[in-house]
Amino acid sequence: MKTTQGLCFLLLSAMIGCNDIDYEHSAMDSFSAYPIIGDQSIRIDLSKTPKFVCGTVDGLPTEYYAPDQCELYVSDSPDGPFEKIYTAVQLNNDGDTYTLKAINGKPYYIYTLSHKKGFPAIQTPTIMVVPNPQPVQHTITSVAQQDYTYGQHISYNPVKDKIVYYNPNYEDSSSILLTDLNGSSTEQIVTNGTNPSWDRTGEKIFFKNKEGLLHLYDCKTKEIIPFPTDNPLKCGKEVLISPNNDRLLYQDASLKNIHIFNLLSKEDTVILNLNKNYAPSSFCWINENEYLFSGGQQGGQQHDNINKASISGKSIISTMTSGWNDYAPSLSPDKQKLAFISDRSGSLQVWIYDYVSQSYRQITGYQKKVFTYPITIQSNIEWIDNTTICFIFDSQIIRINL
Repeated sequence: MKTTQGLCFLLLSAMIGCNDIDYEHSAMDSFSAYPIIGDQSIRIDLSKTPKFVCGTVDGLPTEYYAPDQCELYVSDSPDGPFEKIYTAVQLNNDGDTYTLKAINGKPYYIYTLSHKKGFPAIQTPTIMVVPNPQPVQHTITSVAQQDYTYGQHISYNPVKDKIVYYNPNYEDSSSILLTDLNGSSTEQIVTNGTNPSWDRTGEKIFFKNKEGLLHLYDCKTKEIIPFPTDNPLKCGKEVLISPNNDRLLYQDASLKNIHIFNLLSKEDTVILNLNKNYAPSSFCWINENEYLFSGGQQGGQQHDNINKASISGKSIISTMTSGWNDYAPSLSPDKQKLAFISDRSGSLQVWIYDYVSQSYRQITGYQKKVFTYPITIQSNIEWIDNTTICFIFDSQIIRINL
């Protein structure tokens, strides 16, 4: 019966076109708002390619249409009320643009409502936008492009005043390198290694070899040894050394068990066991007993949240829960600011939460260069000092003075 209905629909479409669309046999996608923040302004681009489809449910679409109109709504609260501030008509694939005069530091919440004759209206998810002057960015050095996904790790040590990072294609091998903060001095220290991380003294660097076994690079002797030498740890990602430089926090190869390894006693303890559908990542020490990490249930409509856990306890507390994906938490040295990556403005950007003023600030305003490549910050965020951060974006280590 469904096949017969589909054939009849296609024949009818051929005769009369899609002016009177049977939306039970069609699909629709809306124009979305892509904000570009500025000083006291938000430029909103309605630029997504629309998909008003004329075709059968179980067949390929036959035609695509722009919406008749797209309405832009804004509120100063995520719960509303929302006010319609702009209506775009006669849209095509080039979209439209609207500039909203705004107050710096104030959050605005935006969604669009698209209309097409014969279709039900479609509302996009609400996004959060905070206008502010964009800080100056500096490129430290280039990193060979591996892919456009998050997953690389950089580590800064204030004693050495250097960054250690992984380059997937440095002189035809995956290498670990050191660089200063202006990129003028770069040194290759390890081949076939990934996920580097400093100890607190700046004398040692932990990393994974290609088999996933933990190794240690001695900056004085330049010696590389398995760690521990008799039975090296098999880590899923990087290890993070505690503030007192006496314990390692890490995930095992399953990525579900979180361990503490005592550097003095060599005791390895599972401190948290997560279910198979939970995906933790991006660990950050708060103090000797507590740490932050991001994660959420895989699949469904769950989002990544920023969570807190302790060495002594087994519970997980969500410290930042929103309707968006928030991950890669990183505390400033004075513990007054939290840098993190979020898609709350519609694409993945770097954000700062200030614990003192209890305010959010979007630090980056990256835009897609090519349609097939999403906006992705490719590493964790590291603090150089209380006002400077660095991370990898678009094959470059970026330094930003806030």
